[in-house]
Amino acid sequence: MASDGDASHGVSRHDQFSEGAVAGTTRARSPRDLILDAVVEVVAAHGVTDASVEMVLTKTGVSRRTFYACFEDLDECLVAVLDGALERAAPLIVGAFDHSTPTHPWWEGMRAALAAMLVFFEAEPELARVCLLEVQAAGPRVREHRERIFEAFRGLVVERIEGEVSHASPLAAEGLLASVVGIVNARLVSGGGEPLVELLGPVMGIIVGPFMDEAGVEREIERGNELARELLAERGGDPRPVSGQSGRSPGVVESGAPAGAVGNPAPLAGSGGDGRPAGNARAGVVARLRTRRDELVREIFARVRAGALASSGDDDAEYVAGLRATVVAAVDYVLEGIERGEDDGSPPTPIPAVASEQARRAARAGVPLETVLRRYLVGHTLFERFVMDEAANSEENGIPPTPREALQGALRAQAAVLDRLLERIAGEYGDELARMGRSPEQRRAEQVRGLLAGGAVEGHAIDRAGLDYELEDRWHLGVIAVGEGAAHAVRGLAVSADRRLLSVAQGERTVWAWLGGRERFAVGEIERVVSGMVADDSGVASGDGGMIAGDGVVIALGEPSRGFAGWRLTHQQAQAALVVALRRRKSWGGVEGVKVTRYADVALLASALKDELLARALLDVYIAPLEDSRGGGPVLLQTLRAYLASERNASSAAASLGVARNTVDNRLRTIEDQLGRPLHPCPAELEVALQLQELDATASGVSSIG
Repeated sequence: MASDGDASHGVSRHDQFSEGAVAGTTRARSPRDLILDAVVEVVAAHGVTDASVEMVLTKTGVSRRTFYACFEDLDECLVAVLDGALERAAPLIVGAFDHSTPTHPWWEGMRAALAAMLVFFEAEPELARVCLLEVQAAGPRVREHRERIFEAFRGLVVERIEGEVSHASPLAAEGLLASVVGIVNARLVSGGGEPLVELLGPVMGIIVGPFMDEAGVEREIERGNELARELLAERGGDPRPVSGQSGRSPGVVESGAPAGAVGNPAPLAGSGGDGRPAGNARAGVVARLRTRRDELVREIFARVRAGALASSGDDDAEYVAGLRATVVAAVDYVLEGIERGEDDGSPPTPIPAVASEQARRAARAGVPLETVLRRYLVGHTLFERFVMDEAANSEENGIPPTPREALQGALRAQAAVLDRLLERIAGEYGDELARMGRSPEQRRAEQVRGLLAGGAVEGHAIDRAGLDYELEDRWHLGVIAVGEGAAHAVRGLAVSADRRLLSVAQGERTVWAWLGGRERFAVGEIERVVSGMVADDSGVASGDGGMIAGDGVVIALGEPSRGFAGWRLTHQQAQAALVVALRRRKSWGGVEGVKVTRYADVALLASALKDELLARALLDVYIAPLEDSRGGGPVLLQTLRAYLASERNASSAAASLGVARNTVDNRLRTIEDQLGRPLHPCPAELEVALQLQELDATASGVSSIG
């Protein structure tokens, strides 16, 4: 093993960080130790928000009295877990960092300390997950304790760097630590099983980047990779090659490094090699990223709904719509944060309101906080890749190379924005959980969610949560209403239909409802009720025959279905219809009165919206060739819409367009030529593609399909 990683020196003189660090001793496991071990296992397995004292008691076998004799609550347990990890890890990490001397400079100590940290947490993956990831979602007492530990380590890093590098900024050390923790968190979240120590080389490249020229950075990355290989071989792990790539972007140049310098540390400077201020260069990166905003949003939205994250909240159309809106707002927020930088002296801007609301919506929808935070971390990692790509490709696009200081500043700002987002999102989520815990309505909603997820029905009448609504041997119509008057709207709908109503609030503006009865819905009954609601823009019928305000209400309807399975099916259909309704709301502008979308009318479109690969394929096959038709795309699309709306009657289409029949015939032939296929075999595909194109065109500033 390389001497760089030797941590055999004494306990660090930096008492603030290593306070309480003592050599371990062999002793019998006390009840307190057993409880802390169980807390780590439970929190790592279930997440901090779902962990409970009861789980800990079950795992340990200790009594409740013993637990509360040792700890006040789970938060106090987590504080003790952090202290225990610090007690064991501090001598290794700080001792390794102290290894730097005049002949072993600070970056060698940093390499050794980072190796010690990665080896420590790799040996205890559950402890790593709890200390680095889960505690970010814990209560304020735990988060403050974690921050004090991190602040002490930041102070140690700043002290060492300032002692050896002139003009080093404390912000640099803070950015470095944020980057290291962010990268390790991303590895923990990904759960890929790769050894943490493999991060040593790439992370060292980030750490020394602001202080060395390109050759020095590449050499330090290779030394980190070499040490990682030795550590893997020493522990008997797979000594597969650790990437020797520096991770440096060809379009990134050192800031302040003299031409031809090899491995010389260079202080942070205010401008890059081309004389541009770093702030201007950073703004240039942001400007180029904004041109790729739609692409960035699409990739992040797809990624945060893929793999293990796919099942959380995907059955709730409003949640999915809120997730998309949050991705858009978060991308803009991060771009603004990078453009401003974290050292401009101005207070940080509040996080987007849509992100706060989505955190509360996630709590109401039962999406685990771990999943919510993992989505932010996945988005952060993907966004960071885009930043690096823009810096790397600058020269290829005829733009002066991006100064390394500007790139590091952008990444530091991005990491700071992520920390701010995670803290606020966790707080909003926790506040909503606390609010829900006091609400009987929410407990009722949770019972409904359990039944929708497949919970058993005990008998014909379900009254365990005060539902007072029969599920078996009844016909049901699923309804979802969104808007200020949602609750009034569904009550009016039930009165008009003369059906039993089951409704549960999903937040302040959304209601899930079912209309039930013994008799099957008669032919035209739903159309009669819906047309009555839509006909009067002032509202919907109230229980006493008057009118109640219904302005701004969007209603999605399923199809009538029978029994418990039908009760679930009609709700799923309403959810699918709601996806269409919420996307159409853009084209409606300010919604007035009641807008109703029925599943039977949009089933194909709803299916396409749920399958983004299918949606993109339909647009590419049936719309893109017409849009690219030498400026005549809008006319061809208008003609195609009129032709399909007139049930493929060219004369009727010509009359609706106010043109000659021959003109329509010529346009239709042009459309077939552009598509490379006749129109008559695929009317359904064409209609869905046109509807998708309309939704895409009304999306606010970002392509909403794909």
